[in-house]
Amino acid sequence: MAYNSEQFSFFRRWTVFFTAATGIFMAMLCATSVNVALPILEQEFSASLAGIQWVVTSYLLTISSVLPVFGWLGDMLQRKRVIAAGFFLFGLGGFLCSQATSLEQLILSRIVQGIGASMESANSYAALTAVFPVNQRGKVFGMQGSIVALGSISGPSIGGFLLEYFNWHSIFYVTLPFALFGAVLALAYMPEAPPRKTGSFDLVGALILICAIAVFILALSQWGRPGWPDAEIAVFGIVSIALFSLLVYWEKRAKSPLIDIEMFRNKIFLSGNMAGLCSFLALNANSMLMPFYLHKILEATPKTMGLVMITFPVALIIAAPLSGTLSDRYGAPKFAVTGMSLMTAALLLLAFVARYETLWPIVGTLALFGAGNGMFQSPNNSTTLAVIPPEKHGMAGSMIALMRNFGAVVGIAISVRICDLVSETYAAGMTLTPELEKAAFMRGYQVALVIGALFAALGIFCSLTKGKNIAESKNV
Repeated sequence: MAYNSEQFSFFRRWTVFFTAATGIFMAMLCATSVNVALPILEQEFSASLAGIQWVVTSYLLTISSVLPVFGWLGDMLQRKRVIAAGFFLFGLGGFLCSQATSLEQLILSRIVQGIGASMESANSYAALTAVFPVNQRGKVFGMQGSIVALGSISGPSIGGFLLEYFNWHSIFYVTLPFALFGAVLALAYMPEAPPRKTGSFDLVGALILICAIAVFILALSQWGRPGWPDAEIAVFGIVSIALFSLLVYWEKRAKSPLIDIEMFRNKIFLSGNMAGLCSFLALNANSMLMPFYLHKILEATPKTMGLVMITFPVALIIAAPLSGTLSDRYGAPKFAVTGMSLMTAALLLLAFVARYETLWPIVGTLALFGAGNGMFQSPNNSTTLAVIPPEKHGMAGSMIALMRNFGAVVGIAISVRICDLVSETYAAGMTLTPELEKAAFMRGYQVALVIGALFAALGIFCSLTKGKNIAESKNV
């Protein structure tokens, strides 16, 4: 028995949306408030930029590694129970983060949070697709993008306020009521349906996927660092490629695969996921480094940092639902291409205006960046999921979320490593002074932004390819 969207009342549909929105808001609130706190955490734990990045990377890496697992379980078991358990684990992880007394404890607690977030994220797209008819999904996904932005708006401002008047521990307490509320909503209102899948859990596939992503990120984040010879990094890179190849081989032959490789034979699904991956590679070329630019270069207070970083989600919250609604009426490809083009332009412009160390040009460029991202995400997600049969929506939704989180963790690893390498090269052989340190960071930040723009440009190509595939499918 499959869900029929027509069987759900107006109230039930929007309660399901509100439940999914609570999870998204909670995750974004925590993620963006933590970003504001990174410079303070760097000082608190006497960590380097490379070390403190794992507060963010461990969270995203965990989500990326286990998303397909929970997408599969959402199809296999009652999806509402998986989502409710995700809320509970996220809240538990948040509490443990607030009690951390070392960087290692904080990172381990973020891993617990990541597991909880992945359980909710892997199944939210499928839950919304199940209860809303096709002609409303663009609008719904656009509104979901607005919730992402609302969480992003609240995170920096609330985080900046808490850091200004309390301490970094307090930023993790804020998410606890949302976790409890979301778990209650999921158990009370998420619709129940018989499991769509049969068969045993693909444990081998899950382990291969987790190891492949972990080894790849480890190789990428440690590339060029002291104590890590190039040969050793190359071995890690080769092992990760071999593991991804083994995963494809295994999943094609598994009786109950964790990832249905056949989904990627659909050109629309493939190009949509590649475009989504590029968008988050581009987005996270800036997200990790922006707080350090504001702190080190502009010497902004936590409160000011929060207000500046609000600009991006404010623009997104305006653009996302508008783009989603219009894409339902006029077609998604043109909005996706335009949005990705705006992101490319914004990153190049940000690399140019950052050197002037003036606040308002930064604010304006972040607004352009947010509008482009909002314009791209909702039409891309709705058309990507629409081509997959309902019985595979849990798996397909988890793959969309996997591209988002994998793009985020890889984008952060690349941007931080590029920034470090360029900064070290710029300052090589000179006596390090505060002025030289600022200039070196600035040069590294600018190069990282240009690399992000290249990823966004690749996303334009993927979106154009997807538009062509959609047009061809309509003509068949």
